[in-house]
Amino acid sequence: MFRDGDDAAQEFARALGAVWAGGSSEPSPDPLDAAIIFAPVGALVPMSVRTVRKGGRVICGGIHMSDIPGFFYADLWEERSIMSVANLTRQDGTEFFPLAGAPGVKTETTPYPRERANEALDDLREGRLLGAAVLTARGRRFDEIAYRRSANTGRSPMRCLFRQSLILLLMLVLPLAAAAQDVMIENFELQPETRWRFFTDGVMGGVSSGQVAFLKEGGKTYAHMTGRVSTANNGGFIQMRMELPDGAPSDATGVRLIVRGNDQRYFVHLRTSGTALPWQFYQAGFEVTGNWGEVRLPFDAYSESGHLLRAVPLADSLKSIAVVAYGRDHEAEIDVREVSFY
Repeated sequence: MFRDGDDAAQEFARALGAVWAGGSSEPSPDPLDAAIIFAPVGALVPMSVRTVRKGGRVICGGIHMSDIPGFFYADLWEERSIMSVANLTRQDGTEFFPLAGAPGVKTETTPYPRERANEALDDLREGRLLGAAVLTARGRRFDEIAYRRSANTGRSPMRCLFRQSLILLLMLVLPLAAAAQDVMIENFELQPETRWRFFTDGVMGGVSSGQVAFLKEGGKTYAHMTGRVSTANNGGFIQMRMELPDGAPSDATGVRLIVRGNDQRYFVHLRTSGTALPWQFYQAGFEVTGNWGEVRLPFDAYSESGHLLRAVPLADSLKSIAVVAYGRDHEAEIDVREVSFY
């Protein structure tokens, strides 16, 4: 499974022999014996538990992971299990390499010189490459280290060079590739109506009206918010809001949405532990079209609603997130399929 909407990666997996490939929110066509999660996204755990058969296992393969949301015990019942993988040992590596070289294992790599590591990470993050990015760490200084270690250990220079390359690859690529993953907080599965609340300016005397419904299309659930926004009586908003009791990962830098709508401008409102008054929030705007599209709103693009708030919201201080139709008289219609931090 891949990030939703990454059709190129899914097609690439099929070309390498995968029987099935799909987005992370899509159910597998058949129950699985086991599922391995490489992305550090806790929301994938309950989804994966529901894809495995009786007695199946879900393996969390990352070094770290965002918080795992609650799920029904019925999903875990029938001897399903969740487990993590600790640090790999030298013996694990020794046993792995013969398997990696076995006939039938296909790989696709894109090499980058060591000095282009940032470019490799950017290509990986933006989906501009297929397969794996590999840093080639050759160079005079690097070769000198390899030959010195060869003299001290009795190993061949090429073996020491390979070991250095592998260490550099693990240190530079793997942690940052994990950080590049989006942290899904909502895909509107599993009773989204228990997490999202609809508000209008009626709470402060306004006359705007609307509703939010949770619909399904192509096997995917999404929120459908509609209504009429009126600035009469000093009003002017409708919104769907979700509380964030655990805030956001401290290293998150923004909010990601998958949305579509009626070619209007909408907003994301964030409230934090510092927005104590009802009219305090952070706001960032975005445009929608009739087709599904991705929106990324970095935290430093949000404007505070008053001078008493800090200029940029802190990720780990977030208390709620809202999708809002705001500020002018208009008909609102917006669909939201995913909400993530990145």
